[in-house]
Amino acid sequence: MKKQLQKKLYAFIVTAMIFSVSANAQIVYTDVNPDVTISCTAPTLNNSSSAMDSIDINNDGVFDLKLTVGGNWVGPFQNYTKSGFVKATPLNGSSIISNSGYPLHLYRNDSIKSNSNWSATANQILESVSHQSNQIGNTVSGNWTLPIDGFLGIKIISGGQTNYGWIRFSVGVAVNSPTASCINKEFAYNATPNQPILAGQTSGTIIIGPTVNIPDPSFKSTLINNAAVNTDIDREIQVTEA
Repeated sequence: MKKQLQKKLYAFIVTAMIFSVSANAQIVYTDVNPDVTISCTAPTLNNSSSAMDSIDINNDGVFDLKLTVGGNWVGPFQNYTKSGFVKATPLNGSSIISNSGYPLHLYRNDSIKSNSNWSATANQILESVSHQSNQIGNTVSGNWTLPIDGFLGIKIISGGQTNYGWIRFSVGVAVNSPTASCINKEFAYNATPNQPILAGQTSGTIIIGPTVNIPDPSFKSTLINNAAVNTDIDREIQVTEA
């Protein structure tokens, strides 16, 4: 029995290769150290709280993105509503990659380029969770509800030129005692105008692999969205992670 399980595991693993991709890129990378956390809590009934932070990705003295977190607990005790949210607002001509009106949760090596689905709308919801006293379960919206970090693609307009970049966030909302938080961990942009960048890219050369072949899409999705397993936050499980 043990040998059969080992054979199955090996069958998953031995279909991989290592390759590198050179890009027309001049990547400017910033490690936010220590990480910057914005958070708020509304601990009592008829209480609300909010906080915000702004980010200048290309260090030109102009903010490119505003992050807002909020928590609310309102109403009479018998008919209350609890809610929390994390929102992103592009600033000063910038825009972010969105899907169906919500900022897209990107994984490492996803493309960020001119024909991505860009939106400059204010207060786009990364994650929103609400609960009413007579409700079973919660109402959840946004693409950042996954229990793993994500990359936000951003287009920056500065000095008459366009640059593409990314920001890595950890986002979390809870409604028991309404709490919302967003942790800014790192960001980068391609200093070459109009040139694409990959989410998580920190240099002009990208090295990928080897990866595990996982034919069951549901099982693969579970592993990819497990932060303890998918430590590099891409769309594959590396042999080292397995």
